[in-house]
Amino acid sequence: MNVKQFLVNELLELHCRLKGLEKENENLHSKCLLLEQVRLDDRKFQFWTCFPNYETFKALFNYLEGVGAIGRMRDTGEIVKCFQRILT
Repeated sequence: MNVKQFLVNELLELHCRLKGLEKENENLHSKCLLLEQVRLDDRKFQFWTCFPNYETFKALFNYLEGVGAIGRMRDTGEIVKCFQRILT
């Protein structure tokens, strides 16, 4: 096999692999819960977050961001732990 044929085969293999990964990405993306899916439905929002609605969540987030807590927690990975403590 010459170099040209090797490169063509490699390119075809990579193209097939890319298509497979794109399909897998699409499949995984369809399983993700997105904020936009629950933000406007108070019942769903409360189910997924324990906050009564998006406005309450956003108010708390804005407050924490305003006092600089969000940036510090994001840097240390504490933001998830903080919200878990709030929700329990």
